[in-house]
Amino acid sequence: MRSFFTLISVIYFTVSLFAQDTITVVQYNLTYYGRYTDFCTEDNNNVATKTDYLKTIVSYLEPDIFGINEITDDVAYHDYILNNVFILNGFENYKRSEVLGSYLTTQVFYNASKLVKQRVYTVYAYPRDIYIHRFYFRTSGLEQGDTVFLNIIEAHLKAGSTTENAEARADAVSNLMQFINSHGNDNFLFMGDLNLYTSSEQAYQYATSSSLSQYYFYDPVGSGNWHDNADFALYHTQSTNYYSDNCRSGGGLDDRFDFMLYTQPLKDGTQGIKALSETFSVVAQDGQHFNSAVDYQGNNTVPEEVLIALKNNSDHLPITMKLYLDAQPAYTNIETYSIQKAFSLINTFVQDELTINVNTNDLLWSQNVFYKVYDISGRIYKEGMFKVNGNQLNYTISGFAQMPAGIYFISFRWAGKVYTEKFVQF
Repeated sequence: MRSFFTLISVIYFTVSLFAQDTITVVQYNLTYYGRYTDFCTEDNNNVATKTDYLKTIVSYLEPDIFGINEITDDVAYHDYILNNVFILNGFENYKRSEVLGSYLTTQVFYNASKLVKQRVYTVYAYPRDIYIHRFYFRTSGLEQGDTVFLNIIEAHLKAGSTTENAEARADAVSNLMQFINSHGNDNFLFMGDLNLYTSSEQAYQYATSSSLSQYYFYDPVGSGNWHDNADFALYHTQSTNYYSDNCRSGGGLDDRFDFMLYTQPLKDGTQGIKALSETFSVVAQDGQHFNSAVDYQGNNTVPEEVLIALKNNSDHLPITMKLYLDAQPAYTNIETYSIQKAFSLINTFVQDELTINVNTNDLLWSQNVFYKVYDISGRIYKEGMFKVNGNQLNYTISGFAQMPAGIYFISFRWAGKVYTEKFVQF
């Protein structure tokens, strides 16, 4: 039996953290989304097929911020993703940022019930400009004219292993660091397909060296020679297939091209939000598929349908990390949906059993409800499914007694909608 003092500690922790939240960030290269060429065609890179894959991936990851590379500059395709991958897929409060750049560009989709886009800055670079999307959070501090700001730097640096390619990457990051140093010590998250092969590259040194810049970025993975190095297999993001289809590259997983780097305030949480570096991961990367396809001889890190979508949608794997918002949120539903009223917890202090109340008259309640139980760092403790066959019921999940005391979240996914509640295990 846990001691009385443990219970008091948990309750104290609850009072201080219950109103706060974690933010899930995802970065993903979509490989020529909406841009048909003589090598990426309607047959091997079909937009409708990719969109179905993307819906599966987004439903699984449940991102609050979703940054992407390699999407056409045609605005219609950005709206197509917003409407079909997000809004019609149950993420009805989501918005997109501006469409900037040409040919193949970048984009950021975000949960507008939590975040407000203030503006977008442009850092000029070759061959693609870097865009800095500045957001502020919907927190109770807004009433006093104060809140937490987060700058998402979305970049896609020059590809290729030649000296000229490396110099182009270095020049782009040098321009970015001039911007960072001119805007002071702030919450900056630098992410994208940076096409870096090793930490010795000048671009990486410009971004992460304290001797070269007043403000600089931290890397949750750390320095190294990542290219074709089995020691870094857990962080390789390209390529998802061994054989190329002429659009997506082949060769198997052997490069760490996709990055999330963050500045000191995000590292230490001194300005209202903290990067939880221990939650950084490459989705579906188990470290056992070096120089092979992501599904070769099996991969149990994600559900099968997600693995199929990841393999076939792009030649990159997405990366993800959680941020801890150390402020009282005042999130609102831009469009209220009935599921927000459908789930409630009978007991928010749990020993072994958690009881969920479901109350609805919706005819769709004959469908399955999927749930996940996870902690503040994003570690999943339980996953399961139940089926609702009535207008009102209580459903009990048991087996919590062995979990450590602390704050937990349970998310429900039903008919494309997602709803999250918090509880305390003591």
